[in-house]
Amino acid sequence: MGSGVIEWTADWFVKYPWSNAEHSDFGEKRRVLRGGVLLAEDAPENAKATFRHSYLPTYRSRKVGFRCVQDVAEK
Repeated sequence: MGSGVIEWTADWFVKYPWSNAEHSDFGEKRRVLRGGVLLAEDAPENAKATFRHSYLPTYRSRKVGFRCVQDVAEK
């Protein structure tokens, strides 16, 4: 995922259960995007695959994409 596109996930931008972090955008209004795009205007720490971005679901950019996935049924 690194240096590709930032990918939409199905997750809302909420606090991790183990975290004490506070953020004004936590809740079910912004979605999580993962990954990073290493462009000149982006800081290197924002380009890590583990970086968690958050945007409104209507956000559009040439740096944002998605990946189609499907859960695998358990045997």
